[in-house]
Amino acid sequence: MSWGSSRVWLEPSKETNTFGRAGFSIHGGWEPGSAGCIDLTSGMDDFAKWFKTNGKDLILYVEY
Repeated sequence: MSWGSSRVWLEPSKETNTFGRAGFSIHGGWEPGSAGCIDLTSGMDDFAKWFKTNGKDLILYVEY
């Protein structure tokens, strides 16, 4: 249950430095926290519904 009931895989743009890492996603889950992904915890169901409704790719900018 670490990833919740759904997950959306991310594809980094070519100019993104991933520091050798791969397999990023947006996911939910019971416990907050992730090893590099975007964890929406209880907000994942709403995001997944929105994403499926819109039915197209999007550009996501992540800032720490």
